[in-house]
Amino acid sequence: MIVPNMYLEDILRRTLPLILLSFAAFACDSDAPDQQTDAPDGITEDVDMPTAYEYTPDEDQVSAEIDLDAAGAAIQGVLSNIHAYNAMPVLESYDHFMGAADDQCPLYYEQNGNAFWYSDCVSDEGMMYSGYAFYNLYEQENLFGDGNLWDAVSLSGTADMESGQGARFHLGGQAYSAWTSGNDGGSDFTVYQSSISGTFFDDSGERSGDWMSTGQTPTVSMFAAEYTDYGLRYMLVDGDAVLKGDVTAVSFENLLMYTYAPGFYPCREEPAGALSFRDAEGRWFEVTFDIDDNREVMPGGECDGCGMATHHGEVIGQLCIDASPLVSWEGTPW
Repeated sequence: MIVPNMYLEDILRRTLPLILLSFAAFACDSDAPDQQTDAPDGITEDVDMPTAYEYTPDEDQVSAEIDLDAAGAAIQGVLSNIHAYNAMPVLESYDHFMGAADDQCPLYYEQNGNAFWYSDCVSDEGMMYSGYAFYNLYEQENLFGDGNLWDAVSLSGTADMESGQGARFHLGGQAYSAWTSGNDGGSDFTVYQSSISGTFFDDSGERSGDWMSTGQTPTVSMFAAEYTDYGLRYMLVDGDAVLKGDVTAVSFENLLMYTYAPGFYPCREEPAGALSFRDAEGRWFEVTFDIDDNREVMPGGECDGCGMATHHGEVIGQLCIDASPLVSWEGTPW
């Protein structure tokens, strides 16, 4: 069934702005100490991610040669696995290590349902807690003023936990997950949000094989929704991923993908929005796709998954990806 445009236009108009509101609401706390994102001992941070992409091109540099097929393959690898970079591994690791806490270690402070601890102690079960953390749990609350009742978990702080057996968890930043469901325009819907920013590490074996076990420093925000009666999904990705190889970083700039729906979204594999990537020489390349703000293919464009790659305003060529994995989840997106 194709989604009636009058419903979806209203749905998107009301739900997409929640992304920015929610990121700000969960990421900021004016009373919190300054957060640090240092990796724990034993984790090597060999990444030099610029803060505002302050790469200054050589004025004499006119062209930039790069293997766009190889770059596309590297970016495809990130897209195909981006769902894994959600907040739940961080939240689950925190819950696991806090299971060894006692009444005095760490010492909790609670106010209006929000919990905070600041400690340097060892619990009765031999778990060492050092640093501070804010933990907030919301159940069926109208968090964003949209009329929907949201469940959410938010965690932020700088803390290290270590068991007597040497298992460690490091929290150095912010993570939150939120979800809601309801009915709009005649369709049941579920909306999911996730944001992580900082350095996180868990070597307890509980997270073996996922990104938490390697001490990565991701900055990824995702917003996903499914309208079951319409057969529609969409997902927005914003943030940075660090890689190794010829492509060392990729930045998603409100990259938005829908399921294919004639009359609403025209492409099966090409997203709207843009992305940038950095090569091993520190040069940044920008890629823009052929879908405009009205979800229509621009004149001369094609639904081929390929975008125009430029460097310092100069067209380099086409870079091709398949963004359909963004909306190809089973059950829930993460």
